[in-house]
Amino acid sequence: MKKMSRFIVILSILFPGIVGAQSCEPKFDYYKRGKDVIFYVNNMPINFPYYIWNFGDGSAPKFEREDFTSKSFTNTGTYYVCLRDSFCTTSPNQFCDSVQISSSTPVYADFSYTLEGNGKITLYNNASSSSAIMAYYWDLGDGTALDGENDSLVYQYKSSGTYSVCMYAFDQQKNYNYQCSTVTVFVPAPCYAEFTKPIANGSHYFLNQSVFPGSTATWLWNFGDSTTSTAKNPVKDYANAGTYEVSLTLNGPCNSKVTQTFTILDKKTCELKVSATNINQKATITIEDTANSLMFYDVDFGDGQILSTNQKIIEHIYPDTGFYTITVQNFHSLCGEIYGFGNVYINSAIPICNASFSAFPGDTSGNKAFIFSDSRITANANNKSYININWGDGTTEIDSTNKIYYQHEYDTAGIYTIRMIVSNQVNCADTSYRSIGVGPVYKVSGRLKQGNNPAMFSPVNAFMYEPQSGRLAYAYATMSNDSGFYEMFLRKGYYLIQTDFAFDPTSQDFYLPTYYGDKLNWTTSDILTIVSDRNNIDINLIPFTPSNQNGGKIAGTAVYGKNVKDNGTTIPEGKAAEKMLIFLLDQNEKAIAFTHTDANGKFEFNNMGAGNFRVWAEMPGKTTIAPYVYLAHQTATADKLKIVIGQNSVTAINEPESVIAMDQFVLYPNPATETITIQNKTGGPEMADIAIFDMMGKQMDLVIHKDKQNTSIAISSLKAGMYYVQIKDVNGHVLSKKLVKQEN
Repeated sequence: MKKMSRFIVILSILFPGIVGAQSCEPKFDYYKRGKDVIFYVNNMPINFPYYIWNFGDGSAPKFEREDFTSKSFTNTGTYYVCLRDSFCTTSPNQFCDSVQISSSTPVYADFSYTLEGNGKITLYNNASSSSAIMAYYWDLGDGTALDGENDSLVYQYKSSGTYSVCMYAFDQQKNYNYQCSTVTVFVPAPCYAEFTKPIANGSHYFLNQSVFPGSTATWLWNFGDSTTSTAKNPVKDYANAGTYEVSLTLNGPCNSKVTQTFTILDKKTCELKVSATNINQKATITIEDTANSLMFYDVDFGDGQILSTNQKIIEHIYPDTGFYTITVQNFHSLCGEIYGFGNVYINSAIPICNASFSAFPGDTSGNKAFIFSDSRITANANNKSYININWGDGTTEIDSTNKIYYQHEYDTAGIYTIRMIVSNQVNCADTSYRSIGVGPVYKVSGRLKQGNNPAMFSPVNAFMYEPQSGRLAYAYATMSNDSGFYEMFLRKGYYLIQTDFAFDPTSQDFYLPTYYGDKLNWTTSDILTIVSDRNNIDINLIPFTPSNQNGGKIAGTAVYGKNVKDNGTTIPEGKAAEKMLIFLLDQNEKAIAFTHTDANGKFEFNNMGAGNFRVWAEMPGKTTIAPYVYLAHQTATADKLKIVIGQNSVTAINEPESVIAMDQFVLYPNPATETITIQNKTGGPEMADIAIFDMMGKQMDLVIHKDKQNTSIAISSLKAGMYYVQIKDVNGHVLSKKLVKQEN
């Protein structure tokens, strides 16, 4: 099966366009080597069926889920081979072709080669055939596959080893053959000088990325301003703005030198100043940006909540009393990572009253409704708590026992808005609403269209909408037929109807999930009111044309906020949003790219051009903190975005009131993968203690190597994500710095 898969890869590289097209009508092609034949599907259907092969030799049909198969015929002759797939229901759903089988192949695959001592190989094509050779292909044995365009090929191996090198030759009569040979190469260990220059608030962290054999080497840095350093990873603050030529010389296993030119800005250009005022738990945070060119800010409020925004004045409600450090971060093309810090002290708390519940209808034979409450109320013996339920039909219910489960029988079927008020009768109250439909169900139907054609076999979902709160609840799912027609059965209520991804095989166009009203996002879609049967609820799917402009990159992570629920279960705050649909919108709010997050919540868009963008995570019923992105030029990168799904508020890591001067200690590199270094930059009080916490306040168990001025911490064992580094000096002062841990 492994050789078969490699052969199909060969065919797809040699003959692009014949493997991977989409249509309902199955088609196949083949290549033969004597009596052995490789068949492959070159017109794959929309979904993923199994294939039924009839080889015309009297053998039983072969069922295959892969889009390729092999067959060894016993006798020579002409065979009528047919292919049918399990998904196609329209005509034609079968494809047949005649295959002429002989006892040998006219193609002779042959090659020779020469080796050099540095791992370089030269391959010579000696293939021949009785008919013209159409193409040949090299498999270098290290995962590299190359077309054979000339009579010889030069290839450089990256590492020493023994490799199986194969050459495949194809003629114009659908014959092929191959030859393989074992090649042992030696590649000397690489040795060269290399470095990068991350920046934070104008300070330059020169990271030595030189490659050399062994573990011993010496370094010499020349910073272009008559200063030098022999440190492996020096930190440099330039006294004056200007353009500097920086070089790194590697001595030891080899002698190598690399030089780069950098533009250095005045450090004041890279300042972010943060101030905050508050009334009770509500704080107003002001950002002053001297660079005056940042399009958005990553704000950490110090209580676990993170916000990406383009606003410089932000309001935030803290969950409790205490001292909070506000960190504002962004990236400037010349300043690098920029940080600003501010403090706020919340000395008076507002009592907690949080009304929250889910509502469910009974079966269709009655008009019963059920409530599941997960409300929170702060109360004590002298300050009792109450839940007041208005069922929306004039009936009310007051409960002082804070039950979880309630039920009610309506007199007639209909749409009812249930209101719940939670209160401690003194100084706190909160209200929540849910709409519910009880009674019989009604038929809702329509057609899905993609351009001028029907969207065949496309999923359709219905979500019930709550007007007062704007929340959604999953209600129904179905699929369109081969004419694009769908129908579903819903109770009375307010609904959003949404399609899934779709592909039009006739036009080769791709279509995005679309809401009724022909909208991309649930927050802008049309609300459908159901009080009777509804027909002609048609949806014109939004077409999608991928953007492929230049070398820009936008990447980041999507996580859940606090109190985000899935089927009544609370998702842990900060958990990676896996398989989340992420859209990249241009400045006109048009989707120009999409992807899904991986198991760690990570997403990435490549080949972007310059301009303004917005990143949107589409999850029906869940609010999205959608960061705005500005790429200043065609190859710019913004890869530290964070999207928060739903509400997000957690208890902070408590901080003492006294805080170290923010520029005393520097942490680099940040982001980091293997090791971080903390340096006492000003020579002030020594470090007494260092600890690293995750976003939930849990301390990480790490090995810390500490001395008076510099401390190194191995962080390779940490999962990718955001952490706090807490630094205490000998006087008891504390500083927290945010650390971004990247994948190893």
